[in-house]
Amino acid sequence: MTAAYALPALIGLAKAPSVSTLPSWVIALGLLVVYSVLSALWTPQGGAADWIWWQPVLFLVGFGVFQRPRPPVHMLMIGLSVALVLLFVDAITGSGIRAIVPPDNRPDKDAVATARGIGILLMMMPFLVMAIAKHRGISWAIGVLIIYMIAAITLPVEANVVAAFVGIAAGLLAFWQPAIALRTVLASVGVALAVPFAFALSLPPVQTLAAMSSLPTSSVHRLVIWRTVLDEWLAGQTLFGAGARATRALSKEAGRIELTGFGMEVSQVSVHPHNVPIEILYEYGLVGYGLLVAAFLMAARTVLRPSWSREACVAITSLIAIMVVIFSVQTTMWNVYFSSATLLTAYAFYGLLSEKAA
Repeated sequence: MTAAYALPALIGLAKAPSVSTLPSWVIALGLLVVYSVLSALWTPQGGAADWIWWQPVLFLVGFGVFQRPRPPVHMLMIGLSVALVLLFVDAITGSGIRAIVPPDNRPDKDAVATARGIGILLMMMPFLVMAIAKHRGISWAIGVLIIYMIAAITLPVEANVVAAFVGIAAGLLAFWQPAIALRTVLASVGVALAVPFAFALSLPPVQTLAAMSSLPTSSVHRLVIWRTVLDEWLAGQTLFGAGARATRALSKEAGRIELTGFGMEVSQVSVHPHNVPIEILYEYGLVGYGLLVAAFLMAARTVLRPSWSREACVAITSLIAIMVVIFSVQTTMWNVYFSSATLLTAYAFYGLLSEKAA
C-alpha cells in the first residue's frame, strides 16, 4: 500500500519545478509539511512510521498531477457525477446500497458514513456544477445542486447542510459582485484562523460548558473539546506544539465527561477536535500556525487577482466558503479523503480553467 502511494509521489518529485519557481504560498505549505514530519519526533501518538508519510506523499503527488498539460475534465466530471448519484441513492434509501455490499459486519454501514461521503463530495460541488453548466447546460447544473441539497438534508450531519447552503449563497453573491464575494470569503478564512485565539481567551471552563443546555448536544460537545485542547496548548505546547496527531493521543488521555445539561457521557476529546485551525495550533504550535497563516496571506493575493472570469469567481468563492465550514466544524487535517479531495478539486479547477482558456 505504501509503495502504491510512494510511486506517484516519486514521479511528482521528479517532475517538480525548482523551488525558485514555486509560488510562495506553496513553499510555506511545504515547510508546514516538513515541520509536521519533524514533529513526529516528539508526538505522544505512537506508530508514527505508519501514518506520518502520507502528508508529504500527497504534497509530492500534487507536483505530479499539475504537470499534466490538460487534466481530464470530462473524466472527472463523469466520475464525480456517478459518485454523487450513488451517494444520493444510498442517502434516500437509508443506506440501501451499503446494506447489500459485503461484508455485513462493518461499523460504517450507516447514514453517518454516507454523510461523510457527501461531505467529501461537497468539496467538489463547485467544480462539478461549473463543469456541468459548461458542458450540459444550466438546467443540468441546477439539478446537480438539488441532488446535493436533498442528500445533505436527508443525512444526519448538519455541517453538510450548512456548507451546501453557504456555498450556494457565496456563489450567488459572486455572480452579482465577484470582487466583493472574493474579499468576503477570504475575510471568513481570516476569521476562522483567528477563532482559536479568541476561544483560548474567551471560552468558559470545561465544566461550565458541559453544564450548558441552551445549544444542541453536538455544539456543546465541540465547545468542550475545543476548550480542553486549547487548555492543553496553553499549558506547555504553545510554541512548538504537541506533535503530529497528538490530539488522538489526548483523546485517550482525557477520558470521558458528562454533559450535565443533557444527562449523557461523551469523550472529553474526540480523536480530532472537529476544527482544523485548533488542531494545527495544538499539534504544531505557533511555529506551524505561523506557516499556515503565511501560506494563506500569500495565497490570498493570487485569489484576489483581477483576471478571473465571472464563472471562475463563482466557483472559487463557493469552494472557499464550503471549505471554511467543513474545516471549522467537521473534519480533520488527518483525514486523507478530505485532503485528497482538496487536491483533486484544485486539479479539476486547473483543468476546467485551462479548458476555458484553450
